[in-house]
Amino acid sequence: MTVDMDLQNLRTLAAIADTGTFAQAAAFVGRTPPAVGLQMRKLELQLGTSLFVKQGRRMELTPSGEVLLAHARRILRINDAAVAALSPMALKGEVRLGATQDFADTVLPTMLAQFSAKHPGIRLDVKVGRSRELADDVLNGALDLALAAGGLNSLSKALGQEPMTWVAADGFELDPNAPVPLVVFDAPCPFRDSALATLNACARSWDIRYTSPSLSGVRAAVAAGLGITVRTGRLLKRGLVEAPPHFALPTLPHVKFAIYARDEEARPPIAAMAAEIKDAF
Repeated sequence: MTVDMDLQNLRTLAAIADTGTFAQAAAFVGRTPPAVGLQMRKLELQLGTSLFVKQGRRMELTPSGEVLLAHARRILRINDAAVAALSPMALKGEVRLGATQDFADTVLPTMLAQFSAKHPGIRLDVKVGRSRELADDVLNGALDLALAAGGLNSLSKALGQEPMTWVAADGFELDPNAPVPLVVFDAPCPFRDSALATLNACARSWDIRYTSPSLSGVRAAVAAGLGITVRTGRLLKRGLVEAPPHFALPTLPHVKFAIYARDEEARPPIAAMAAEIKDAF
């Protein structure tokens, strides 16, 4: 019997794999979380296999889900390329894009794949870096657009905000009688600043055990049990979890994100990428 899978369901599957939750994937594809759940249940019924397993707050792919994801990405690329090839107003040019590591590890690969399929004539030059560095690069003309923490210079346009959370290794235990061991970026960093400010505000002692210039270094140190860190929920994967309530850590603020652009309407390719970022966020 022939099984015809819905392209929208496959696109949602890829979004869940990239973001790790039904809620974030729902925002990415423009649906509600319950609708996303129904899409995945339909796929599982069609294929007769489980595609996801819940681990903490995240949805991880099963072996069958990994196999389907690989095929789904190829199918979606072919579909999007066919649509782009028949577009009467194909865009051409270059976009120099910057993004923080939080997004480079989650939604950015899918977003760029979709954008390239829709606009094969646009060449992408992507830089992954720190928010301050990316904002400055847009200001001095080294980048056309950047997705980074908000409010770092006059070129920022608000995209939205996400809650910060305390992140620890799965199974890590915090000594309530000792200073909170921290793993952080080197300064300047809004997550580092928020961690120290919230602990200071409640008179909770802290000790910076490890600093790193990269998110991969922070992730590795937390996974090794050297301490805890502050990020958004996007970091909660590969053995990292939200710190449990019995750690009694203070509530963190939200982090604001923005798109940085000198003039996002200056060239059609830049305007197209800016629209893609806004839709994805």
